[in-house]
Amino acid sequence: MPEFIESYYDLERKRHADLEVVLLGFEDCAPGHSYGPIMRPYHNIHFITGGKGTLQIGSREFHLGKGDVFYLPEDEICYYYASMTEPWSYSWCAFSGRRASSFKYHFSYLSDEKYILHHVDTERFAGIIQKGAVLQETGAASYYYANSVLLEVFALFEEQFPSDRSHVNSLPERIRFLLDLNYAEKLQIQEIAREVGIHPNYLSQIFQSAYGVSPKQYVMRQKLSKSAQLLTTTDLPIATVAASMGFEDQLGFSRYFRKHMGCSPTEYRKKGESEGRSPVTHFG
Repeated sequence: MPEFIESYYDLERKRHADLEVVLLGFEDCAPGHSYGPIMRPYHNIHFITGGKGTLQIGSREFHLGKGDVFYLPEDEICYYYASMTEPWSYSWCAFSGRRASSFKYHFSYLSDEKYILHHVDTERFAGIIQKGAVLQETGAASYYYANSVLLEVFALFEEQFPSDRSHVNSLPERIRFLLDLNYAEKLQIQEIAREVGIHPNYLSQIFQSAYGVSPKQYVMRQKLSKSAQLLTTTDLPIATVAASMGFEDQLGFSRYFRKHMGCSPTEYRKKGESEGRSPVTHFG
């Protein structure tokens, strides 16, 4: 499994950069080879060049093969495994940075299945990725070369699937999309307003008018909904769930959760188990 891990800069620095590579790799999987369930701190896109396999992300399951692409955003728990009889081969590139959310935005509107694209020339993408996956050394030269490979992948993706801003039907929808992308961050409405080019007060006004809640209320509802999902569908520690939702510590998260849900995160998880919604530790 050739894989290049770009470590010239740490992941925290990469998150605040424009766009930077994290991993480049390819693999001919063994029968039944699996990965996850896991939530990654970076974005990842796989190009399947042969065989078959299954992806589980959220509550959905996809059976995929040659010519399919699957995208794994940083804030989703996923699990995937190769067929026992026709294990898949794929290449992947992982990346982080401020422009990563723009790619998620682009990809989600290209795909009827949100995370999946079909009928793609995956071998062409794989050929690009494999040039970087075989790098043996870290350092400045490899850092620049690996990022040039990532940009070449993005250039080909844009060539085959040009960005089309016409799918943004309304300003409130675009604001909601940006809130959905960033609900786990220390979000400032001023930053969203700057992104869409309007005053923060006007942003709050049109969002409230469209959805009946303020942007702040919407974000906190998202945090509660997502944390409840993680508590009942995974065995992640409470501290990890809290951090994933943007809380600085477990205690603050527990207090907030109890205030709005009527019980502690631990009690909510136990209630889910008693109702037959046991946390997922493995699939299959």
